Amino acid sequence: MTQSINLKNAIPSLSILVVGIWLLVLKAKSLPLGITADALKTIPEAAGYASMVTVVFAKWFWYWPIFKGWLVLVPNLGGTWKGEIRSSWINPETGQGVGPIEAFAVIRQDLFRLSCVLMTKESTSYSRAVSLTTDRLHGNTMLDYTYSNSPRVSVQHRSAAHEGACALDFKSAPKLRLVGKYWTERGTKGEMDFHFISRGHRQSFDG
Repeated sequence: MTQSINLKNAIPSLSILVVGIWLLVLKAKSLPLGITADALKTIPEAAGYASMVTVVFAKWFWYWPIFKGWLVLVPNLGGTWKGEIRSSWINPETGQGVGPIEAFAVIRQDLFRLSCVLMTKESTSYSRAVSLTTDRLHGNTMLDYTYSNSPRVSVQHRSAAHEGACALDFKSAPKLRLVGKYWTERGTKGEMDFHFISRGHRQSFDG
């Protein structure tokens, strides 16, 4: 992922966190407040606690509305999205194109990491390199990633494993959507349209 926090505000916030925890450590150890030899020895301990708080924040609390904008720059996309794919692929057995393909996109996200699994009835795609960027001037967010696709064994005679990439535009109103396009090394391309359905993570296409 690209920059997900506002460094201008994150650095002083982290400094305040470390100092606050340091003061609590001094109080817990009944040490006087001030720059003394004993007090300085507790700084590594306070920094360790601050690191633990930061890890917890990055995993579970980063998406709270109170942090949006001034500290956290990216939206929470985590969960299951349902939609369809419209592909330019031609079935070699029939010489015909295909209609809309039902699909689920499962996104797992914390403050610094994001992955996407896209599932259809015939194949599953796993993200590799992911970029989530927000244009603060215009307010739009783009999810771009490359992926590896693994078809089910029963369809590999007409749908080979392949690599690809997609670019999705996140829309927050009137409902949460991911809309965009994809293309593959097989020369096919298409459009994708998903709407958010759950914060849970679907395990397979069938449920």
